[in-house]
Amino acid sequence: MDLVDKAKNFVAEKVANMEKPEATITDVDLKDVGMSGITYLAKVSVSNPYIVPIPIGEIKYSLKSVDRVIASGNIPDPGSLKGDDSTMLDVEIKVPHSVLGTLQFLFLKRVR
Repeated sequence: MDLVDKAKNFVAEKVANMEKPEATITDVDLKDVGMSGITYLAKVSVSNPYIVPIPIGEIKYSLKSVDRVIASGNIPDPGSLKGDDSTMLDVEIKVPHSVLGTLQFLFLKRVR
């Protein structure tokens, strides 16, 4: 039984230390201003550390600030994440005017 426990611990440690796909917001642009709110277009880079593509399926997201949902939505199936590469996803975020009036934003100047 001791050998089985050692094997379980070994596998658990290897799985816990495996690289995982990561997402990074690379840019956010103002897309539209309408009667119901503001639409932003976020560019999200998703890196896949594995050599094989990973199928994604539909993506559901929510944007929160201090436990309050600011925006949420779905991204239709964009296909697969490229193997050992990054995939760029376009994410439209629609924020109602009623939410914008109650938020406080801190804008930082990006240094290049």
